[in-house]
Amino acid sequence: GDRVTVFGRSLDDGVLDVISLTPASPGPVGSTQQGLTGNALRLQSKIAMIMVHWGTPDAETTATLRDKLFTSATSTKEFQKENSYGLFDITGDVFGWYQIAAPSGCDTSAIAANARAAATGAGVDLSGYRQLLYYFPRTSACGWSGLGMVGTPLRPQRDTWYNGSSGCVVLAHELLHNFGASHSRSYTCGSSMLAASSSGSYSEYGDVYDVMGGGCYHTNAFQKAAQGWFGKCNAV
Repeated sequence: GDRVTVFGRSLDDGVLDVISLTPASPGPVGSTQQGLTGNALRLQSKIAMIMVHWGTPDAETTATLRDKLFTSATSTKEFQKENSYGLFDITGDVFGWYQIAAPSGCDTSAIAANARAAATGAGVDLSGYRQLLYYFPRTSACGWSGLGMVGTPLRPQRDTWYNGSSGCVVLAHELLHNFGASHSRSYTCGSSMLAASSSGSYSEYGDVYDVMGGGCYHTNAFQKAAQGWFGKCNAV
């Protein structure tokens, strides 16, 4: 299937007496390559975490959450940079505590609206932030540790909520939902041959190595490809 340039002479019987044969250049066939790492930053998202309560603040402070998100060597910022091979980065700040009206049950829309109003009332300009993170002390009214609106890599959603939880997994996990990442699931089939999904035990967060599952490690290859972190020929 290679394209070549041939130099020779045509014999009487239609056969070509080849004197030289070299790869064709230039031509319609070519190749391209791009390193998996070392590429330029593609997206930097500026985020703001707003700390609110409707009773008593917990032990977290703006300093501790800023450290977890942005400044420590194991921060969400450093995780996202490493996880994306340097293509995705976050920057921003943490504001609060602000007291807001108690929501009815787990009304996330009310929590978000009241948090934004409280921060704005305190002089914080939120207009320059792509993502807003709402942190509040643990409440049994919300049956989850974190919740994120699901967008796409090119059209991310804005809001995520943190129910008294600020560990490695939940901080990175909910933020990646904004960019379209789904959960990394698993099926456990025991000693049975891998078959239809109904024959196994399903776990929504079953990938114990993936931050979109249950582990504080890199997202799997499918998740990275979906985010566009594998460049060109690095994903098929």
